[in-house]
Amino acid sequence: YKSRSGEPYGLPQDYEAALKWFTLAAEQGYAFGEFNVGLMYRMGQGVKQDDKIALQWITRAAKQGLPRFQYYVGTVYYGGWGGERNYEAALEWLTLAANQTGVWSAASQLKLGEMYLQGLGVPKNEKTADQYFNLTQLSGNLFRRMALDFHNLILRLLTIRVGQFSGGGSAVQYEI
Repeated sequence: YKSRSGEPYGLPQDYEAALKWFTLAAEQGYAFGEFNVGLMYRMGQGVKQDDKIALQWITRAAKQGLPRFQYYVGTVYYGGWGGERNYEAALEWLTLAANQTGVWSAASQLKLGEMYLQGLGVPKNEKTADQYFNLTQLSGNLFRRMALDFHNLILRLLTIRVGQFSGGGSAVQYEI
């Protein structure tokens, strides 16, 4: 961050020093230290980039039960950092986070709703997807509107019709 005059606040950026202090905190079991060490390995900041080590550190943080870190691990498996996606592991971590409260729980509920709606690693089930989307809406946070909009968008996209031009080409007509 910089002041109005353009001067940086605080100390100069030093990834090696940051890694040292985050590692000290992580070795004492501090979840935010573990998470930050993991992010530094993920981004290659102060260390050689290594997704495997990054995930180990971030998983240590998630095992402490904080939904923010459980959500993050779930999305890592959902997205497949540099490898194959693992929807089974994503489901496990996202469910742990979804069963708590707060913004990261709501984000997990939204992601689980997507998984059930699309059949990603679970049997496709619109009723279960609706239940997760409704939980997200009930949580009263910023994901409430996103969940409803996403759900409605998917339902509307299911009404896409493919029409034919008179010249033999095809066109897609959206009813949104």
